[in-house]
Amino acid sequence: MKLNLGSGNRPLEGYLGVDLASGADIICDIRKLEFAEDRTVEEIIAIHVIEHFYKWEVQGMLAEWRRVLVPGGKIILECPDLKKAALHFLTSDSPQMGMWAFYGNPDLRNEFHCHHWGYTPETLAYELQLAGFRNIVKAEAQFKIPQRDMRVEAVK
Repeated sequence: MKLNLGSGNRPLEGYLGVDLASGADIICDIRKLEFAEDRTVEEIIAIHVIEHFYKWEVQGMLAEWRRVLVPGGKIILECPDLKKAALHFLTSDSPQMGMWAFYGNPDLRNEFHCHHWGYTPETLAYELQLAGFRNIVKAEAQFKIPQRDMRVEAVK
């Protein structure tokens, strides 16, 4: 089983979408994956999700995600890279778009779309390490805006 956490109503081929939003395959608060038994998930992907949670929630959430992963299971996180976002904001002809990386998209007028914390590749890798993940790799983002975003992968 592969999970796309915080999927909204946007399916990702090969993954079960998990979200509180209608249209997800599994309606569930991704902080507590009650539907999943220990060590039953091969891969977790969370695209532009982790920044929507407060800093103090992240370690508990990562522990829960680690709980459901099989040994050797993979976690993939993509989110805005604060360093890139700051540069994008300062140099872009469209600074409003750069603000989304810091605060989320205000046009959606939805509290779930607000950002509560930000990361650089180094700080996100540190959070993963604290949660017990290993083989942490920083990579180019594959979704949304690669010039502004980052990707960090790790293994349980």
